[in-house]
Amino acid sequence: MADDAKTKFLRAQLPAYLKKRGIDPDKWFSCLNPEHQDHHPSMHMDEGGLFARCFSKCGRNYSIFEMEAMRQGISILDFPAAKKAVEDYLYPSGVPGFEKSQDHRGKKTGEKHPKIQPKSIVYIRKYIDNRGQNRGGESASQTG
Repeated sequence: MADDAKTKFLRAQLPAYLKKRGIDPDKWFSCLNPEHQDHHPSMHMDEGGLFARCFSKCGRNYSIFEMEAMRQGISILDFPAAKKAVEDYLYPSGVPGFEKSQDHRGKKTGEKHPKIQPKSIVYIRKYIDNRGQNRGGESASQTG
């Protein structure tokens, strides 16, 4: 699945993420996987700055989302939670350039449906009132 604009932006923030964790992204560092007891620098960020690779026991590439998920004990399979965790860790007041009030499709959250015209409300009420009635004019709840 292709990344949306915010996900691409966050994915590219790996160098800033590592710096915030006290790690120099230009140098080798210990693997961040808590299940891997790494005592020597065996992890390095790739040239593109999108992944860090463990060259020791794990042998895996880790994205910023996987690293933060591991740090917070979130399943790396729960991408929405990992993405939210990265957003909150790096940008507690909101990701710059992206309105905090927008959902993943770019629609503003809390936005209500367009105003319903008064004539429409009358029609809707009539429909709701009459939907339980059969052809004889009795409602289904009264028969029987």
